[in-house]
Amino acid sequence: MKPKAIRANDFVLEDENGTPRVLLAVGKKGLLLALVDENGQVRATLGVGTSGRGLFLFDETGKTIWSQP
Repeated sequence: MKPKAIRANDFVLEDENGTPRVLLAVGKKGLLLALVDENGQVRATLGVGTSGRGLFLFDETGKTIWSQP
């Protein structure tokens, strides 16, 4: 039996309170994965697109604390 597939352009995983915690999106410019903390602040992103790729980590204020473009 072939496994079932879920297909979409965007996925949002929410915690038990309905807060988005993981975002996965595919668009014309590429792919983005974002990890969000319990306060709704993006803390890490991984992207691959037409302009390159990069991994970024952010502090609780949104300031980049590490990146590997």
